[in-house]
Amino acid sequence: MIDITMNAKNYRETVQAAMSFAQRNRLPSHLEEQMISHLTLNFRTNLEGLQQKVILDSLPNAIRTSISHHHFHSVIDKVYLFHGVSDGLLFQLVREMKAEYFAPNKDVILQNDVPTDFYIIVSGAVELLVMKNEAQVVVGEARKGELFGEIGVVCFKHQLFTVRTKRLTQLLRLDRTMFLKIVEGYPDDGATIMNHFIQHLNDPGMEQLLEGISIDNLIARGREYLKVAEQTRDVPSSRDDVLLSSVVPDAVLETGESSSSAVVAPWSRSQSQSRSPAWSRGMLP
Repeated sequence: MIDITMNAKNYRETVQAAMSFAQRNRLPSHLEEQMISHLTLNFRTNLEGLQQKVILDSLPNAIRTSISHHHFHSVIDKVYLFHGVSDGLLFQLVREMKAEYFAPNKDVILQNDVPTDFYIIVSGAVELLVMKNEAQVVVGEARKGELFGEIGVVCFKHQLFTVRTKRLTQLLRLDRTMFLKIVEGYPDDGATIMNHFIQHLNDPGMEQLLEGISIDNLIARGREYLKVAEQTRDVPSSRDDVLLSSVVPDAVLETGESSSSAVVAPWSRSQSQSRSPAWSRGMLP
């Protein structure tokens, strides 16, 4: 609550400073209103994310997991990279993803950034930009249900694009280290993810989008960093896994501090057609 109070105080001080700036420089009223509107939107965006974090952090892990599953499972399930993977893997991904809000025209990823995270769009839209002739050029767009930053994460390669929000956007962020750790525990799903990734890189339009970058090299690097999952594909299931699957064949069971806080997450998934991001489907200048 202290952070929320400080945020509100900083917002009031910033608005007052902006109004003084406008008056000193005799800016027309419409410019002053645009400045205040921008500051207000930033404040509301940050406040929404902060309030959500405060509420979720105060809840037991089992309840937080259930809330995340309720809100985001259907979004993640439709992402091309995770199409057809097991419900157990999806459950783990949902639990580890962090929801964040970004105001319009905010840079989420910078070109050549270290690949620490990738993002799934819950609402809103983003532009993908690259530097050409010392100027940023828009080369694509991603919208609700699509992801970005995954090439850098899977291949451990500097980010290929600057990604900037077009409007108020909610994103799910997943840390690269956590992603690889989760996939390592699901070797068959790791192979499925790699297959989707290869198909995506070979989609029409990607060759132009990735101009000057070897797709074969990206695929090789992706296989290299997912090789742990591939090498363990033939490891037999443990006795506990067999017993659990016989008792709860279509569920994921997470046990809390006591039996009363155990969460059973049943899953019913539709077999829909794989969906690739808009920027891989020819959305080029």
